[in-house]
Amino acid sequence: MRRSDELWRKAWLALEVVLFFAIKAAELFLPPQPAKCIKFLAILCNTVMAVRLYLAYGRRAANQWDNLMALALAVNCAADVFLTLIGGEAVFLPGFGLFCTVELIYAVYLRPSRTNLAVRAALLVLILPLAWKLGLLSLTYVLGGWNLTLLAGNVVSAWLARRRDENRTALWFAAGLTLFLMGDISVALEIFLPAGTAAQTAATLMVWTVYVPAEALLVLTYDGRIRPAGKESAVRAVS
Repeated sequence: MRRSDELWRKAWLALEVVLFFAIKAAELFLPPQPAKCIKFLAILCNTVMAVRLYLAYGRRAANQWDNLMALALAVNCAADVFLTLIGGEAVFLPGFGLFCTVELIYAVYLRPSRTNLAVRAALLVLILPLAWKLGLLSLTYVLGGWNLTLLAGNVVSAWLARRRDENRTALWFAAGLTLFLMGDISVALEIFLPAGTAAQTAATLMVWTVYVPAEALLVLTYDGRIRPAGKESAVRAVS
C-alpha cells in the first residue's frame, strides 16, 4: 500500500469514528436539522472516499466489475440527500426509489443464479397483497417494502457468497449489508411505531448506530477489492 493511500485510509476512518460519536451526541442534544447535517456528512465522506479510490484504481480494466460498488455508494449518497438531509414524508418517494436502485446494483454485483432471481421476484410480487392488506398500497410504501425485500435477498446472497469466497472483503461485504438491513428495519419501526414511545425512540437511535459502520464496511470492501496489491477475488455467483 502506498503511503498516501494509508494516510487517506487512516484519515477517513478517524473522521468516520468522530462523526459516529458526533451523530450519537447530536441525536440526544441538538435540534433535528443540525443533526441531519452531521449524519449526511458521514455519508458524504464515505462517498468522497469511494470516488477517491475509483480515481486512483477503479479505472483499470480489471476493476470494472467492482466499480459497481462505487456506483452503489454514490447512488446511496443521492438517496440520503432526500431521506437524511431533507427528511420527511414529502421526499420518501425519491429516497426509497434511489435506495431500491442501490439494492438492484448490489444484486447485479452479486451475480445471483436463476433460482435466486426467481425467489426475489416472487417476494417482490408478494409485497403487493401484503401492502394492500395493511392498507399501505401506495407507491411510497411499496417502494419501501421492495427496498427491504431486495436488501434481504442481497444479505442472503452475500453470506452464501462468503461461504464460497472465504476472504475478509467477502466478510466485510456481507456484514455491511446485514447492518444495512438492520438499519432499514429500524427505519420501518421508526415510521410505524407510535410517536414518542420508548420503542420508537430506540428504533430511531438504532438507525444510525448501524448505518455508519455499514457504509464504512462497504467502502472497505471496495477498497480491498480494487487495490493491485493483495487484491482479493470478487464475489462469486450464488447458486
